Formats: sequence, C-alpha cells, structure tokens
Amino acid sequence: MLNINPLLLVGGVIGAVTALLIFAYASVKDKKTAMGFERTMADGEILRRLFAYAKPYWAKFLLVLFLMLFSIAYDIISPLIVGAIEELVAADFALSRLFASVAVYAGVLVFSMASTYFQAVILQRVGQRIISDLREDLFTHIESLSHEQLNEIPVGKLVTRVTNDTNAISMMFTNLLVNLIKNAFVILGILVAMLCLNYALTLMVLCFVPFIVIFTVIFRKFSRRAYRKVKDATTDINTYLSENLSGIKVTQIFGREDEKMAEFYQKSQTLSKVTQEQIFVFGVFRPLVYMLYISSILCLFYLGGMGHLNNVSFLGQTITGGTIVTFYMYISKFFTPIQNLAEQFNWLQSALASSEKVFSIMDIQPKLVDAPDAIELTDVKGEIEFRDVWFSYIPGEWVLQGVSFHVSPRETVAFV
Repeated sequence: MLNINPLLLVGGVIGAVTALLIFAYASVKDKKTAMGFERTMADGEILRRLFAYAKPYWAKFLLVLFLMLFSIAYDIISPLIVGAIEELVAADFALSRLFASVAVYAGVLVFSMASTYFQAVILQRVGQRIISDLREDLFTHIESLSHEQLNEIPVGKLVTRVTNDTNAISMMFTNLLVNLIKNAFVILGILVAMLCLNYALTLMVLCFVPFIVIFTVIFRKFSRRAYRKVKDATTDINTYLSENLSGIKVTQIFGREDEKMAEFYQKSQTLSKVTQEQIFVFGVFRPLVYMLYISSILCLFYLGGMGHLNNVSFLGQTITGGTIVTFYMYISKFFTPIQNLAEQFNWLQSALASSEKVFSIMDIQPKLVDAPDAIELTDVKGEIEFRDVWFSYIPGEWVLQGVSFHVSPRETVAFV
C-alpha cells in the first residue's frame, strides 16, 4: 500500500503547475521577442491565422496527439518497470520472472519507439504542407503588389520572409507545439509518480527546481539578445546579397568588386561573431542544468543509499533499491523536459514574431487591382503596342512620357 500524505501530493502538484505557469508567463510577457521585432499583433490573432492553415489537417494533428500519449506513458511507466525488475532480482531471483519483466519493458519500449516514429513522420508531412500553402499565398500576394509598394521593401527582406521566416513557422508546426504539450505533461506525470512512490525523495528533487528556474530566466534574457543579433545579421547579409547579386553587372562595369567584397566580408564577420556569442550562451546554460542534474543524482544516491543500507526511513518513508533505481531514471526524465522548455518557449516566440512579419506583408493592400470588368487574355500572339504611355514610380517623377511603339511577334527590341 502506498503511504502518502495527500496534502504533500496536492501541494507538490500545485507547486509544479505554479512554477510552470510563472515560467510560461516570463517567457511570453515581453512584446519584444527574441528576434528584436516590436510585436503589435496579439498572440491569439497570430495563432488564429496560423491555425487556419492547419485546419484542413486537424484529423492528423489529433492522431499525433493520440500517439503522443504512448510516449508520455512510456516516460512515466518505464522507470517503474526497471525499479520492479531490480526489486525482483534483489528479493528472489527467478529467471522466468526476470525474463517476463524484461519482455514487458522491451514491449513498452518498442511500442513507444513506433508511436514516436509515426508521430514524427506525420508532423513533418503535415508541417511541410502547411508551410507550402503559406509560402504560395505569400508569394502570390507579393506578385500582386505594385512597383511603388515593392520599391519600399528591400528585396532581401522579401526573400527572408519567404524563406527564413516560413522555416521558423514550420518548426512550430513540426516540433514546438507538440513537444511543449508533451514536456508539460511529462513533467507533471513524473512529479505525481514520484510523489506516489516516495514523497521524501521527491521533495529532495524539488529543492533543485528553483535553481533551474533562476538559470532559465537568466538564460532566456541572454539567449533572446544573442538570437536577436543573429537574426538581424542574417537578414542584413541576405538583403546585401540579394541587392548586389542582382546588380553584379553594374558592380563589374564600374570596377567596384573590391569595395563590395570588403563590405560583404564585414557583414560575414559580424554574423560569425554574433553566432559564436549565441553558441557561448547555450554552452554555459546546458552545463549548468547538467550540474544540477548530477547534484540531484548525488543527493539521491547519498540519502537513498544511506537509508537503504542502514534500513533508516527518510521523513517516514522507507527507501529500497528499486526506489533508488526508479528515481534515478525519473530525475533524468524530469530535468530534460525542463531544460527543453526553456529553449522551446524562446523558439515559440521567434516563430510568432516570424509569423507576424509574414502577415505584415500579406496585410499590405495592393494599390493596383484589376477592374471588375477586366478582360482576361486568352489568345496571346506576342504583339505589343504602346500608345502615348505615361508612367512613374514616384508621383510627379515621370519615367515614361508619351511613349508609343509597336513590337511585332518574334521581334526583339532594345531600349537605351
């Protein structure tokens, strides 16, 4: 029979939920995201528009969530099975019972691996279809904008919107949302399982959680700043490449290759520097979390080992060898999702910011639209005729003034 104080169980669950909510609030409260983009559109509005693209695939998303339940169950059940195997071996070694327990564990493992595989395949396929639909709509909308509107937006930014920003959105559909849900349930499920198994050792593990939260908040501050610099530098170099490669003939005509190469080298060095800063931030955070993980393991072995070897209860709880083995596995599965949540919330904010940037382009109303009675060209022969054409990009600054000419089919004409 489990001997657990209900108040400790409820208190532990409430404490964990509160910590997760505080962490989530700290992750989303800033309108200035990791991409350095001042957010003006509400998260709910962004998600509503994104989920409109996901709506045709809702059945497959439900299937993914169903498969995810098996992965969550494996993370919670597998340590209990391993602990039970240790108890069987220590108490009364029976080869048949050992084989049966190992077979159960192997079956659960294979089933979990299969569900994870199909979950990943379905998510990737659905995510790529969603992003393909979004890219097509974005590109079609860009084509509908007038020359005046396109001149106001650097070509490199348009390229970034269609490529880099949609890739960030793709990550949200193929990875972030499902893993955020999974990690939250894994943390809560493991916490409840540990409390039911041995609340004394669980309280020992929870003593390390505040330090993880502190490290995570500090990490988010520096990682947001580093990620913002990387995104800005990437956009800058994309813009520079798009504009200069399209005009490379002009650069060659005026002999400006060395100057352009020097400018590109400077931008490349800036991108390399800020990328190294981002790597350094992650390189500091992960070892700190790993240090807390190792510290909790050492405390488990010390307190649990002392209690088990000396047959001494800890806060009224008896500690067995199976309990120590089970907690060893639980601690690993408990710390990993917490560490992942820190990075995933950051990526989620970046994906939302990328979504807003994409939608800001799609919300631009074209100044030139077809008239309701416009005639669609069906039989194009290739004959072109201009009759007294006037045209300007900027009002008052005419590029063409009363131009008239005729080009016959298969005729090539050059204007200088």
